[in-house]
Amino acid sequence: MFEGEAGEDAGGPFRSSLMFVCDDLISNESNLNLLIPTRNQQYKVGEQRGKYTLMPGVPLQHSEHIEFFGKFIGVGLRQQISCPLNITSTFWKHLTGETLTMSDLKLMDENSTAVIEGLDSSVGGSVGGEVGGEGGGSGGGLSSGLSSGLSWETTMTNGTRINLNSNSSGASAQGTTCPRHVVTLPASATSSATAALDDVDDVDARDNSTYATHLFHCKVRESTYATALLLRGLRAVVPADIFRLFTWEQLEEEICGVATMDVDLLARNCIFEVGDPSFQAMFWQVLRSYNPRQQAQFLRFCWARDRLPLTDKGFRDQKLRIVEMRRRFAATAPDIALPEAATCSFTYVVVVGCVLDVLDVLLFCLFCLSP
Repeated sequence: MFEGEAGEDAGGPFRSSLMFVCDDLISNESNLNLLIPTRNQQYKVGEQRGKYTLMPGVPLQHSEHIEFFGKFIGVGLRQQISCPLNITSTFWKHLTGETLTMSDLKLMDENSTAVIEGLDSSVGGSVGGEVGGEGGGSGGGLSSGLSSGLSWETTMTNGTRINLNSNSSGASAQGTTCPRHVVTLPASATSSATAALDDVDDVDARDNSTYATHLFHCKVRESTYATALLLRGLRAVVPADIFRLFTWEQLEEEICGVATMDVDLLARNCIFEVGDPSFQAMFWQVLRSYNPRQQAQFLRFCWARDRLPLTDKGFRDQKLRIVEMRRRFAATAPDIALPEAATCSFTYVVVVGCVLDVLDVLLFCLFCLSP
């Protein structure tokens, strides 16, 4: 990752490597495909369009990668380095053991949620809490209209087609999956799976409740196998059983941190070794004016991480030190001297003689050069 670069690892390059791995996990260019965009992100609908989910139906050759991913998260947790990963709530609830609900599905697949809610309300069901019975009620004309055109085939987040009808002849064929637990398929099963899905029955009005129940379970549990592999890797580094003492929101914050920078928290843990109060006020004014992504890029430039610790205690003995640039040209031409940083010691080297607009431009140049 740092081949050919000069560096002495006192913490900075290690944190940088974790951040680069996080970047690769969600990058289309890396071809890792361990984290894939949710349906809401793919189709630009619903809420939380920036979220990702673990790959459904993990190929056998990728199982070791998922397990290593778990070890990677565990290392970040032990070292108290937040991994900036935007993963959907279903993943965190699998780790904490909380009940999966329709709210979780809505935040990752708005379209499937609308189908389930429409079918479920037509038969008076209760999909989404602890999902209701498997039997199909009589939905009358409304149910018949809602199920018209629906088949037992559905598509997972990664585009894999599966059969939701466990009672059909195609569901027992090689390459199909049980709707309550998505399994891993060998590569040789692809052709037979496609053939089995070419002839899929339509959904009868009497089966609306069953279809809604199976669709819900399939969507929220599609990454169950991948999550189990990741949890195995986590257990090799941290005692993962304690995760059940947390809510999913608390666990996400512990592992990933908070996406929005708390500038007041950073200010309390900052030491100015240069500049008067007016310069200090100008510095915080500029930093507050940036959006969360730009603030994260500033933090990565100075400290090789994207997110702050959650509390003052999390900074430990590493405070942000802002010092004056001592280079010869900085005194004669302060407006063209770019700031520098030492990520190991969380030090930001800045030219004091610049005005507000110039400081703003210089910081923005760093954002353009940062990943």
